[in-house]
Amino acid sequence: PRPLDNDTIHEFVDMSLQHNRNELKDGLKGKEVPNVLAQYPGCDVLSYDSSLRKGSTEFEYEEKLYIKAMQIKCDLESGVAFESDYQWPEESFFKISS
Repeated sequence: PRPLDNDTIHEFVDMSLQHNRNELKDGLKGKEVPNVLAQYPGCDVLSYDSSLRKGSTEFEYEEKLYIKAMQIKCDLESGVAFESDYQWPEESFFKISS
């Protein structure tokens, strides 16, 4: 595989989706403070709104995928994902277990 560069990352990461970051900068202005679901170097994964019932199998799967996607985003932003020994998630991670 070819090494990733900043242009490739900027094509992949949509900065307009980082609405939580702007809310935190503005002091959350009357909004509930989000929970931190996971932490990676220099990056907090904040809770999100879901239409699924909390505690359901679907919610648990959605949250697991969300945290993994955010970990990848954090790793891209920090540069960890550029390291030659970076471990990308296996395809099986994304499959729904029956």
